Amino acid sequence: MHAPNPDGREVDVDIILHVVEEIFQHAYPARIDGGLHGTTQPHEANIEALKLEEKASLAFDIIHKVSCELTCKCSGGGDTHSTTMAILAMLSGYQWDAKLVLSLAALAITYGEFWLVAQMFATHPLAKSVALLKQLPDIMEHHASLKSRFDAINELIEAILEVTKCIIEIKRLPSQYISEDQPPLSIAISHIPTAVYWTIKSIVACASQLTSLPGMNYEMIAATASDTWEMSRSIHKLRNISDHRRAELDRCYHHIQEKMHVEYYQMLVHLFETTQFDNMKINRGMIYIKDDLLPLEVGTTHTRASIEVLRRKTVLLLLSDLDASPEELLVLSHIYTESRARPELQYEIVWLPIVDRSRE
Repeated sequence: MHAPNPDGREVDVDIILHVVEEIFQHAYPARIDGGLHGTTQPHEANIEALKLEEKASLAFDIIHKVSCELTCKCSGGGDTHSTTMAILAMLSGYQWDAKLVLSLAALAITYGEFWLVAQMFATHPLAKSVALLKQLPDIMEHHASLKSRFDAINELIEAILEVTKCIIEIKRLPSQYISEDQPPLSIAISHIPTAVYWTIKSIVACASQLTSLPGMNYEMIAATASDTWEMSRSIHKLRNISDHRRAELDRCYHHIQEKMHVEYYQMLVHLFETTQFDNMKINRGMIYIKDDLLPLEVGTTHTRASIEVLRRKTVLLLLSDLDASPEELLVLSHIYTESRARPELQYEIVWLPIVDRSRE
């Protein structure tokens, strides 16, 4: 296994993965026979709207090289392990997540070109000429026999995408809350090279299936049931890898949440121990407003309000679970009503319900 040896080469994996997903989404028709007669529904491709950054542009050269490796080795009958190792060697200067995305982009070129011609050759003269040279009309004449193979390729691509997204997610965990040198993240990272190997090997298998189609006659097509079985094994393998990576991610997120809770608690302790000139810092600390600019609800009118309504007021914070008893609510109602009758005692009551997420 080639160890990652990043040399500063970076790619925008998000923008490349977005284009790749667009290709996979629109290339394979929902019904093969519908796609072959030019009846697929038009879609609003947003690929043209993408503003490719310089980093993505720099990746096109290596994508082309990997694509050539896939096409040449797979059509020449090379074994998947050797081709996988050759691709890993070509991508040795990139991070693990970039290796996957660049390999996927190379596969997307082969996959997209195949289906572009297959969907257009019945109605477009240029596509028809290319299809004749690729013997696509002969292949698609027996599309019913090939449907299980195409479906298996599509399922394998979905499994490849899922593993890829898991690896990207692991690489992006916030370093301020979790360390790569300690569990659970160190364990998750230790499994990435093996996951990348099997995923790229599956990419090679997909490319091999596509490049082997030209030149097939009916007898050859009918005799390839074992290929579908092999792809089913790869699908099962990748789904198992994905499930394990997701479990590791869950443990990482749990670790991050615990760290964030400790940090939040320490922040509150500091706020309450520090002399404040008004109540707003404490209000902002106690009331989460990141995604909700109007986090408060006025109980009497049920209208939303910002925490600015609490500025320069005495605030009584009520912390409880959601199961406040009628007796407790009645006492609070009396206290609030009395405060409104005596200007020197006026204050606002803010209820902060505590929810136990483990019971949800």
